[in-house]
Formats: sequence, C-alpha cells, structure tokens
Amino acid sequence: KLCLLLCDFQFAQFIVHYPTFIRWVTEWYETHVVFRYAGDDVQGKMPQYEIGELPEGFEEEQEKYFAGEGTISRYYENDNEDVILFEYVYMQHGSMSWISTEKADIISVSVNDLDGKLAVPKEEGINSTLVWFDPEKNLQFTIDAPLGENDILHIAESVSLVETTK
Repeated sequence: KLCLLLCDFQFAQFIVHYPTFIRWVTEWYETHVVFRYAGDDVQGKMPQYEIGELPEGFEEEQEKYFAGEGTISRYYENDNEDVILFEYVYMQHGSMSWISTEKADIISVSVNDLDGKLAVPKEEGINSTLVWFDPEKNLQFTIDAPLGENDILHIAESVSLVETTK
C-alpha cells in the first residue's frame, strides 16, 4: 500500500509541476466516448475558424452563429435542410465533449496531422461526427454532418483561421 500511495503522490506531483502535459482524457463507455479537458481558462476572445471548402449547395446560416465562453458554433445548411455543424471549444478545466457510439463505428483519424476520432454511422440517415484536437492551440474541433468519411475529412482539412473577427 505504501508503494501505491508513494506512486500516486509522485504522479500527482508530476501533474502539478507539468499541468500542460495532459490536455484531455478520453473515456470509453458502451454508448459514447467522452473527452474531458484540462487547462487554463480561455483568455480574451476565441479565435475565429471556418470551413473553407463546403460541399456544393451549403451556405453558412449567420443567424445561428453562436459564440459563448470558450466555444463557437457555426451552422451550414443546404436547400434540403441538411445541416453541417462546425463547433470548437477551448480545452479548459471542467469542459468536455462527447460522441455517440450507439449506431456508429469509431475510427482513429488524422486531420492536418492532428489526432482525431470519426464516428461513422452504421445506418443511413445518421450524421457522421468528426472530433479532432489541436493541443498547441488548446482547441478541440467537431464537425457533425450528413457526409461520408472522405467528404467530412476533406472539409475538416479545409478549416482555417479567419483573419477578421465577428
């Protein structure tokens, strides 16, 4: 028991001395995957990102744009009322996100050399959900869209920082 306590104490000291080492923890459950974040609170305005290459017919719905403390949500819609949701959150202590695994297979992916997870639906009519992490900028990105694996990865790779702010 002493060794276990000593090891726990040493690990706790490591986390205290190097708090930026661990940005997120992934927890796998039967029906979903949870990403819990650690890090300092967001300072100043959130950076502005957008999808650069949307599928044909999709346009941003400006009235649905949402900017909250440490989170941004952008909605893109086509004439068939299909929606692409693009969100990103600042990975700060106490924040989290999740993706459902109930009707999807989860695969590891890379978006512009950043690690991510893609929930590929097992049935038609269910959106794919892509989550990827940028630990250098302390951001987690999500795209939820009625697209296949190649298309959702393509638009994720087109996400870029916007020079103007809203």
